[in-house]
Amino acid sequence: MWQGVARKAAFIDQIMHATLGARTAEDLDSDGEQFDYATVTAVASGNPLLLQRAEAAADLDKLARLAAAHDRNQGARRVAIRDADRTIATLSDLGGRLAPAIAATTPTTGDAFTAHIDNLTYTARPDAAAAARRLITTGAAALGPLRPAIEMPGLARLGGHTLDAALTRSPATGGITLTVTVHDLPEARFSLPVDAMPDGHGLITRAENLLTGLPALLASTRARLETARRDRAEAAAGLGQPFPHTDQLHAAQARLDHIDAALNPTQ
Repeated sequence: MWQGVARKAAFIDQIMHATLGARTAEDLDSDGEQFDYATVTAVASGNPLLLQRAEAAADLDKLARLAAAHDRNQGARRVAIRDADRTIATLSDLGGRLAPAIAATTPTTGDAFTAHIDNLTYTARPDAAAAARRLITTGAAALGPLRPAIEMPGLARLGGHTLDAALTRSPATGGITLTVTVHDLPEARFSLPVDAMPDGHGLITRAENLLTGLPALLASTRARLETARRDRAEAAAGLGQPFPHTDQLHAAQARLDHIDAALNPTQ
């Protein structure tokens, strides 16, 4: 430490006599000691205790910042665990509803196609599409400034599932969007502009694709669930760990207190 004192004292002398070399200030901290205005002031005072105090305060500040960073890390881990728990619950619920929905799905390809719309049964896609389009057109006509959205539960029965629908009118453009969901499975959905299906045929095709895509949705749900569980485990692994430099922090505080007592013996 006293070598550091000597170097800092020499530095002050060079400042006072305008003989400071280009690299002197850089070399002054070559041993990693913090060099700041408080240190310069302490050296200039000629009181070694002031230099010791400046160094002790710098050590304490560094450890205190590390402790604060540790506390922030612990807080971030708690937030990550909370978010992961919420995600795990949501995805577990979705997976639990998807599995039986997939099992209940019936084929609609080829001659197996059957759709129930507006209390009528259709075995031809064009006829089913036209019937769906009529219902959607009627619903769209009911939209207006005071009624920008309308629910259409049970729009169709297709592939072993009831399909619900909703129409929403954009206040900015006036365009109408149709959203179709699988009943009791709103996560399985698609949306398209009503103007994009003039004959309703695109609606039937999208509905069939929605049902055949349920296994892929289940697979992605399970993958996301596994990721959420892994993220939670990683966050929990470091939760509750104490600050690894607690002893050094206490020692640094004690050292600073001891120096302050020496500098102020009457207090």
